[in-house]
Amino acid sequence: MAQFSGLRSLLYTVLNVENRNCEGSVREITNEYIQSFEDKRLDISLINTYSNLTPKTAYEIAIDAHSLVLLAETGGKCQKCGRVLGIKKEGNDINYAKVVRLSETDEVVLCVDCEREMQSASEEEKLALLSDKRDLENLMMARDATSRYVIEKQIEQVLREVDLMDVTDDTQLKIEPVKVENKITEKRLKDRVLGDVRQLYEGVNDSLYRLAGENSLNVDKFARNVRRMYEDASESHISQSEIYYLLVETLFEKTGRKYRGACEIIISYFVQRCEVFDEITK
Repeated sequence: MAQFSGLRSLLYTVLNVENRNCEGSVREITNEYIQSFEDKRLDISLINTYSNLTPKTAYEIAIDAHSLVLLAETGGKCQKCGRVLGIKKEGNDINYAKVVRLSETDEVVLCVDCEREMQSASEEEKLALLSDKRDLENLMMARDATSRYVIEKQIEQVLREVDLMDVTDDTQLKIEPVKVENKITEKRLKDRVLGDVRQLYEGVNDSLYRLAGENSLNVDKFARNVRRMYEDASESHISQSEIYYLLVETLFEKTGRKYRGACEIIISYFVQRCEVFDEITK
């Protein structure tokens, strides 16, 4: 749940849940503003924010996260009647969302009125609502797949525009893999890189070698360039995070300043491959 489809679900809720009794500025959210969140989504981690969790806090976070996921599934509306769900403001409930349990494993989000009706609903009505929930879950999965497709296409577009300087002959590629945990000391950076490679390592790898097959990219040459950039940055004795973001910025600049998020994932890929960061000696 730490990054629980999180920002995507939250942004979808922001776009679809009606704004009542709030400041007018909330209605001024633009696509550009939303994209600024999307570009920073990997910076957001509940694990980092709540590094000293108590059982109570962890439970509250899990409940809030689950409720947001349910809201995102329905587009911010009551699953039964379609009424737009409001928000809690100054202690008052305005069409406020209620989470209703249909079975041991399934819950839905309803408005106050429908939540009351469900208290005396028949099994047939509950099964119908459960069937609707399954359809909504499938739709959410389709949205996630579409989002993943978009970032993978952005990664490929960045890789198509790679045009870095030649490397010296003595730049060696790393061939022995080392776990990310054994190379990065900074927890925030470690969490970020691990999140990237778990989700999109194969996507980057497939793009690299597909482009190589098209003679559009020399993978070894690109890897040597990344390794050389890392070695040059390391000589400055700056932190691992500073090195990481310096490499990201360099790649971002050299590929037309289009997709910073994709550049971050590509550099994380090379951390995993061992062109960036060496094993820490104990």
